[in-house]
Amino acid sequence: MSFVRTYPEHLAAAASNLQSLGAALNVGSAAADVPITTVVPAAVDEVSILTAMQFATHAQRFQELSAQASRIQAMLSATLATSGGSYAETEAATPHRRTDRPRGNRSHSDGGLRYVAARDQLCAYLCRARSGLAGNRGDGVEWAGR
Repeated sequence: MSFVRTYPEHLAAAASNLQSLGAALNVGSAAADVPITTVVPAAVDEVSILTAMQFATHAQRFQELSAQASRIQAMLSATLATSGGSYAETEAATPHRRTDRPRGNRSHSDGGLRYVAARDQLCAYLCRARSGLAGNRGDGVEWAGR
């Protein structure tokens, strides 16, 4: 039998740190949006124009992926915060608990159900995101989900 020790305050701290990291990445991505999506051609020839368009297209794709990553990060952060709350509620509701050995079957509070719902929602989103990246997007570039 496996035994996992979880500290709700550590989950809450991880969720807070993840939110801070996500906010910093969003600020950086927003600051880079205009400079990387408006690439000026080096000259007025066909190759320069096509190269600038290619860089701008890659920048737009980066912004799309960055927005998708931001949504996933927000869901993960919310799941961590919910999990911490669920563990804290369960620990508070469990009377006379012993910490030196694994506990048997315990009743699950509503927090556990919220965790399961958040986890399932995150898994479904990741599956949709992965299938959206796979295949051809109509631009001649083959995108493979990993």
